[in-house]
Amino acid sequence: MKTEFYTAVAQISAERGISPEEILEKVEQALISAYKRRFGAAEDVSVRIDLDTGEAKVYIEKRVVDEVEDPLEEIPLDEARRLLPKAEMGTVITIETTPRDFGRIAAQTARQVFMQQIREAERNKVLGEYADRVGEMINVVVRRVTPGGVYLTADRAELFMPSREQIPTERYRVNQHLQVYIAEVREDKRGSQIIASRSHPKLVERLFEMEVPEVLRGAVEIVALAREAGVRTKVAVRAQQPGVDPVGSCVGQRGVRIQSVVNALNGEKIDVVPWVADETMFIANALSPASVVEVRLDEETRTATVIVPDKSLSLAIGKEGQNARLAARLTGWRIDIKSFSVLLEGGEGVEAAEGPSMEETVLAHDPELATVSVEERVVRQDRTIVYQKVSYGPIPEEYVGQRIQVRGTSQNLYVYADGDLIKWFSLGAAEDSTAATAKGGGAQSREEEAAAAPPLPPEIWEELLRARKESRKVASDGTIVYQRVRYGPLPDEVIGEQVTVRSSEDYLVAFWDEEPIVLFQRGEEDGQD
Repeated sequence: MKTEFYTAVAQISAERGISPEEILEKVEQALISAYKRRFGAAEDVSVRIDLDTGEAKVYIEKRVVDEVEDPLEEIPLDEARRLLPKAEMGTVITIETTPRDFGRIAAQTARQVFMQQIREAERNKVLGEYADRVGEMINVVVRRVTPGGVYLTADRAELFMPSREQIPTERYRVNQHLQVYIAEVREDKRGSQIIASRSHPKLVERLFEMEVPEVLRGAVEIVALAREAGVRTKVAVRAQQPGVDPVGSCVGQRGVRIQSVVNALNGEKIDVVPWVADETMFIANALSPASVVEVRLDEETRTATVIVPDKSLSLAIGKEGQNARLAARLTGWRIDIKSFSVLLEGGEGVEAAEGPSMEETVLAHDPELATVSVEERVVRQDRTIVYQKVSYGPIPEEYVGQRIQVRGTSQNLYVYADGDLIKWFSLGAAEDSTAATAKGGGAQSREEEAAAAPPLPPEIWEELLRARKESRKVASDGTIVYQRVRYGPLPDEVIGEQVTVRSSEDYLVAFWDEEPIVLFQRGEEDGQD
């Protein structure tokens, strides 16, 4: 019949997840400690507990000698033979020395040591379990918030999330439920500690594995990931099985899957882009949502020069350079972004390669160009041409004395030779636009750069930037409605998003993430950007 002692051990074993043998070992160690403290015994003391009866007995090892000098370590031969008839000189015998009142004394003294030993055994068991779970995501509850970090609980474990592992934009409260990444189990002067993280990039991977079955089973692979916790993350994915759309799988129908990940990160924006082996295409994809005209790679310095349309420059750079910075970390290339206007000012061409043709790129930059007529001009000896009583130049020297073609829009003048675009000027600028740009000098704010960039005239921007902000949702067809007039199309990446608009008497401009993305002429349905 099992005793109360056995029942208590079994109960503790079940509650704490510790084996009965380990509990008995800890109890015996506690009793040894209590015995030594009470009776001052030597080192060779052992305690044995009968699991059925709960009775504890103390045993001491002593050496058989003729003359006893240390009674705690030695025993005379005659006394030894009374206990063990076959005892010989110099041998070590084990004798029972259980005190008469040991049960009461031991129970009182060992109680605290016993509980401490049990807690330590339980803690070591939990730490051992979590050491094997480093790299996993778990659900936790906030128990305590301190200036140095947040204390969390999960099952029987206590975790700690230092300030550096927190998302800067989040504020934590007691009893709040979170999903965290187990970063490490480390030893310090206070003992072992389980470190949790909300800012680790791998947390985003684990969330995708939870929300996207294709990622979990390996049909879609997350190849690269760059994160600025709490603000934006870029994820590059590729399919490992034929017929699987990696980006579509991660986004989900109507964006349900990606929205679940965003919600788990409290609104952190996530860009999912396709990974491709061609590094030029991968860099272009990484700069999403901006459109890219061309990517030029310098293998020696590992620098990528990226040409984007003027209207995509602010999107490509991102707020405070964030989009370009994340794209560089995602691809492993240093990225230098240039607008299409700057490229034309320098007299450079754009390689057609597999991308859009030169004419398509120019039309994307200035759609009005498609509606204007072609005129001819002769390049004068001073390498200039005259258009609407204004001289523009310099034109490349090889065209002096030849007839070239010009096409003027409301904002710009484009110069062609044999059908190829060779120069671009802002209308009314008597000098080369390159020289005009150089005169500015110094660093400009993003608003100043946007105000100076064609096809948005500075005077329009000055008026627009003073106008009142209003919010509009972009419809599924890429349009917005303002004062009963529909304007569009807007870029695909803002469909379904809330954009900010400002208007003047003649123009309407749309902003996304506080960056201008498209300009319309007021009153014209489906206006031009």
